[in-house]
Amino acid sequence: MTCYDLFRDHFLAWDSAREEQAASRAAETAAALQGGAGSSSAAAMIPLASANHLSSVTTHSLIASLTAGALARAISATLVTPLELLRTRLQASSALSSADSFSGNLRALRSQVHADGITVLWRGLGSTLWRDVPFSALYFAGYEAMKRAMTGGGLGEGHAKGHGEEFTIAFISGATSGTIAAVATHPFDLVKTRLQAARSTPNSSSNSASASFRQAGRAGRAMPTSTTAIVRSIYAAEGVQGLFRGLSPRVAKVAPACGVMIASFEVVGRFLADM
Repeated sequence: MTCYDLFRDHFLAWDSAREEQAASRAAETAAALQGGAGSSSAAAMIPLASANHLSSVTTHSLIASLTAGALARAISATLVTPLELLRTRLQASSALSSADSFSGNLRALRSQVHADGITVLWRGLGSTLWRDVPFSALYFAGYEAMKRAMTGGGLGEGHAKGHGEEFTIAFISGATSGTIAAVATHPFDLVKTRLQAARSTPNSSSNSASASFRQAGRAGRAMPTSTTAIVRSIYAAEGVQGLFRGLSPRVAKVAPACGVMIASFEVVGRFLADM
């Protein structure tokens, strides 16, 4: 959120000078056409212009939000991938044996790092970026568009009437855009989970539940490691339905999480700004 806020302000600032120049030229033109009454007429038109919230949803604002979201997520995802790797393996294990415990997973990772290098900690980063970067790009662009359409202001621009309305609008915008982004990027989330849950040997009993992975192991073929190869493999073995396996629980988690996160950020930010 911090990176997104910084990138967003930076990209939006590129267009602010042009907007100020355009507004200045429009005011001068109105004053020249209407004479002395022009200033009062122009002033009277300001509330009408601000009431048209859809006009605040511009191509530049959408591109700024989309780009800022993508860059911010790329940075954060790269930093936390080793922790995400450990979390995924712990959740995928049965915890019935010492090898599946927290210390057992740490020992297994240490052995893999010793054998294959430090880059093993970033296994699945490609599929994570395939999932998270488009997700954040779609999420923030959708959120900004919806909030601007309803209030005339985007993230951190408290144009709503009070904290209650701010939370409600932010929650609806965040949950809706989060749902759309989750559906669009779910196949990459599936690939990321199966890659990170996989052990170093394709025949391990705690390997991914993917039928295509098991078939590759039985046939003696190497398990696919690239995102596109795994997507093709899952599609060939399980069809389109296989690419969206687990979508319902993911949306059930992502939608309220996105709504609560962004709404809390908006309300707390506005509260601190009012102080």
